[in-house]
Amino acid sequence: ARAPPPTSDPFGDHVLAPARVQRADSNVSNEPADLVEAFAACAVDDDANEDHCECAVCFDELYKRTQGVLLDDAGRRLCRHVVHLDCLKDLPSYRDNNGAPLCPLCRRASAGVTALPSIFDDARRWFDLVDLDRSGQVAAEDVLATLKAQLPVDEEAIDARWDSLWAHFDHNGSGTLAYDDIAAPERGLVAFLERAGLNKATPKTPRISVSPCKRLTALQWEQDFCGAPAAQPTTTTQL
Repeated sequence: ARAPPPTSDPFGDHVLAPARVQRADSNVSNEPADLVEAFAACAVDDDANEDHCECAVCFDELYKRTQGVLLDDAGRRLCRHVVHLDCLKDLPSYRDNNGAPLCPLCRRASAGVTALPSIFDDARRWFDLVDLDRSGQVAAEDVLATLKAQLPVDEEAIDARWDSLWAHFDHNGSGTLAYDDIAAPERGLVAFLERAGLNKATPKTPRISVSPCKRLTALQWEQDFCGAPAAQPTTTTQL
């Protein structure tokens, strides 16, 4: 008998064989309930004493404000570091280099900055920015690091559960996922995180101004490491 024609994949430019679609569509029915509950438990109370991923500039929790990443001359992601977008724009190197700051962590020179969208709001753009080598695949460590930067989750808790979640989506053990593995309705990673309630857990926290002590420390840190004269010590009263 003639094999059935391939099925177009609405989430990418490639074509999926019917067997691939059938296996992927079975993900939800095969999804252990305790896996969803385990990830739902990673969400933290804003007042709790859990460990969050922090911004390297202001030291506040990354998930509380819009995150930014650095771009190269071709408009691609420069490095894997995630920092608050407004903090990147506050760096002396942002002003000195016409909006193209040095990375405050690896100190690589960028060509500009861009906002890192939520995986729930713009999965396509999110995927493209996490796909550092433009291979059409995202690596497990990069997905984990980005989710920890954007979601209000306890770092140790999600680290402990990550391997079991990744194995649920990475069927061939390649260590990478394609866009349809991330964004496909019902069966993708986005849908899983929504079932775990992590899309609703992000608090709508207004921006809280960073204390002068923290801001001065952050600016001195960059100036010291980038070769510019360090700021003069200033006495600041902490309220």
